[in-house]
Amino acid sequence: MSSLNDKVILTYALSDDEVEILNKEFEGKVDCSCIVIKEAMGNSKIKDILSGESKEDDEFTMPLEKTIIFNNFPPQQLQASVKKVRAILESRPILATVTPISINWRFHKLLEHLVEEREQIKNSTNRK
Repeated sequence: MSSLNDKVILTYALSDDEVEILNKEFEGKVDCSCIVIKEAMGNSKIKDILSGESKEDDEFTMPLEKTIIFNNFPPQQLQASVKKVRAILESRPILATVTPISINWRFHKLLEHLVEEREQIKNSTNRK
């Protein structure tokens, strides 16, 4: 099943309970249940994960950084969804959205970029 153009949530490194909370909270508001990205899918491109064509490599490893990526959410719904996730999940996952550029990135590269971005924001906030 291809979710390339669907409104869908991709998750990585969340617990089964956290994914279930998201599925219940967003039921009827998204086109399908959360797509769970496994560590072995890290070398797959986002578009391949969305289209169900990702390849798994059990030798591949990545940091287990809790991540939620929104695909095809209109701006107002994206903003409301981010607030909702912050309210319902105790953990503080990295939140992002699929862009025309990131859809062609391999997941591990996107994750690396998101972690770097988070650290830069933390460092700039700490300097103030």
